[in-house]
Amino acid sequence: MRGFKFFMILLLVITISVTGKAQSEKPLKLSPLYTAETLIANGISELGLFLITPPMIDPEIDEGSTIFSYFSKPTYQLGLPGEHFATMVTPEGRLYTGSAELVFFTNAGGSGLKPIEQRIYTLLDGWIPCVQYQYNDHGLIYSVEAFQYWLEGEFKGTPVNFVRFSVKNPGKDKAKAGLAVGYKFGERDHRAPGMKQGKFNPFWTYSFGNNYAKRKDKLIYYFDEAPSARWSIDVGGEARGKFFVLEKWRISSMVEYEFELLPGEERSFTFKFPHYPQKDDAENIVKLGSADYDFYLEQLKNFWSKELNKGMSIYVAEPKVVNASKAALIHNIMSQDYPNEDEIKQSVNRFQYNEFWLRDGAFHARMYALLGRLDDSRKLLRHFLKYQDKSGNFLSQKGQLDGFGQSLWAFGEYVKISDDKKFAGEVLPAVKKAIDWFEKVTSEDEYGLMPPTNAMDNEFIIGRYTGHNLWALAGIDGAIAVAKSAGDEQAVREFQTLREEFARNLLIRISEASDRNNGRIPPGMDVPGGVDWGNLFEVYPDNFLPPDHPLVIKTFDYYRKHKMREGIATYRTAMHHYVTERVAEMAIRQGRQEYALNDFYSMLMHTGSCHQGFEWTIFPFTDRDYCAETPIGQSCNFPPHGWYAVFYNTLLRNMLVREWGNELHLLSVVSPEWTKPGDEIQVNNAPTYFGKVNLKAVSAKDRLTLYLKTEFRTQPDKIVLHFPFFADVSKVLADGKAVEFKPDMVNLKPGTKQVEVFWQLKPAG
Repeated sequence: MRGFKFFMILLLVITISVTGKAQSEKPLKLSPLYTAETLIANGISELGLFLITPPMIDPEIDEGSTIFSYFSKPTYQLGLPGEHFATMVTPEGRLYTGSAELVFFTNAGGSGLKPIEQRIYTLLDGWIPCVQYQYNDHGLIYSVEAFQYWLEGEFKGTPVNFVRFSVKNPGKDKAKAGLAVGYKFGERDHRAPGMKQGKFNPFWTYSFGNNYAKRKDKLIYYFDEAPSARWSIDVGGEARGKFFVLEKWRISSMVEYEFELLPGEERSFTFKFPHYPQKDDAENIVKLGSADYDFYLEQLKNFWSKELNKGMSIYVAEPKVVNASKAALIHNIMSQDYPNEDEIKQSVNRFQYNEFWLRDGAFHARMYALLGRLDDSRKLLRHFLKYQDKSGNFLSQKGQLDGFGQSLWAFGEYVKISDDKKFAGEVLPAVKKAIDWFEKVTSEDEYGLMPPTNAMDNEFIIGRYTGHNLWALAGIDGAIAVAKSAGDEQAVREFQTLREEFARNLLIRISEASDRNNGRIPPGMDVPGGVDWGNLFEVYPDNFLPPDHPLVIKTFDYYRKHKMREGIATYRTAMHHYVTERVAEMAIRQGRQEYALNDFYSMLMHTGSCHQGFEWTIFPFTDRDYCAETPIGQSCNFPPHGWYAVFYNTLLRNMLVREWGNELHLLSVVSPEWTKPGDEIQVNNAPTYFGKVNLKAVSAKDRLTLYLKTEFRTQPDKIVLHFPFFADVSKVLADGKAVEFKPDMVNLKPGTKQVEVFWQLKPAG
């Protein structure tokens, strides 16, 4: 959440200094100062959120379309890896670069120019980042298709948005048709302020070249075909020479095309809209003029197909699930920067969170490793080393002390999945330095915990964060994995001893804090209140507590009953999209398949028509809008959000293939939609802690046949195959031999190659 605050939160930030000898046996007490500050901040925040909660939107917005978008005003990102900024597809279906906004007009049957406003748009083939939509006007079908690619080939030249604007006459009679394109400077309503390329200047001069619109000395967009007319502004006359535009919201530099269409005839017009305005010299004009739309579209398709073929692939008999997975990974790759050839700097998106956070990077790095993109994972983790300060701590934003544990955890996860001993040796000195910092600060803390912080971070507290301590433990586990891989046995022993001591103390402290919180694990160790966040990580991803521990059960049962809205998680009074994954991951480990599957589909239900997810600021049962209106303007949290994309793919992978200690678990959660007769579930080239896994599960009316191909470098203790909650199993054959099984699972030997599960499926619902 990055300490996101609404306008009404006015707090005095205090400096916290804690000294004294550690006394782990000292009872954990509430800090009066931290408690007062936290309660005041939470109270002000709750009031502010209440005051800006909007009314419910009219469900009529969903009528007339077979395609659903949860967002009332969706946005989508058209970008390219290595390009720090991207173009926004706006809620109206326009293209906004931060310097100009391309607007599309219809003119059907001579009815006059009308700007298109189309909130439903989709992706080419369901996943390729080329947006498409149709708009019907006076019996004519208008369509817009747009994508972004480098003008001079892969990773070369300026990024250009290629647009094909078409109109078709589906009728039986000849029809009068027309369309137009223009642009405005843009910004304001549902436009990301961080995208702006400079300020609007009312003294700019505007004009047209032969096939392009010009602002000052820069080319804004190029049109392939000579228009019927060129207009200065949307309410002005025909453009002649230079002209001025006094308002940033005024649409100007319009080209219009008028023609007739025979029955069944379609005409298309191509526009090139550089993300950055280009100098109007002969070289740029020739390059844009010769850029063939179909050629670049083919390049785009080839580029992203090649990228997705680099790692693991998943197939289930439900296109939305598969396409959402591909689109999510593309978004994450699209949001990469490359400081050098050995590093990746990861952003969440190009609209709002276009910077690096260790916590974001840790989950991205692990996701890349899980999906078999080991180069991406390693290069991203190498970038982490730039954020280790002189003390040894890993810190990307002041006060966000989870960076220590998340960095070391991410190092360890990569090493366990990749078996990359060279990388382990490379980062081990940094790991040791970080562990030294941890030992120092916990020895100085009166409770033997991670120090308090006044960052007002995601948990929205001042004090000692439960999550910071859970992540510290996960970080020590990561350090152990790195030391093992690097062959430093002395470090392994030292880290293991540290882990045992800290885990013992942490369990005592969490138990004490939970006793004050009705038996539930709280966000803060020494303060009441706060928001559930890091305290939801006690089982997954590091197995600190077993999933059936009373504290875990009570915490998550309460969360499900009191903190879920519209089927997904919440943050304060608003919904939070990707925190839902944490709740679903817990359900998987507790064997609550139906809960996990409901969570999964609820996450999908809350996406846009391009599969884009959000973070928060959408209030349940209200306007489905990520922009909140406040007295000082809009406060927005723009989709697509990279954390959602990461967690969607992580959850889907873990539903089908996951590790649990020294066990390999398969098909932990599957949908009735994936197990109809003739359906297949496929997971190909999936890296795990044990090595590579390939599986194919073929459903029939009376059985599931699982084909397994594994390349283990280290054998798991056992393979656990889970049965769907909607199946009654009568017999299991492993490599042709009957084996014992439980109602919900069967344990298999690591060398098993084929399993037949004889079942009777219960009716859906």
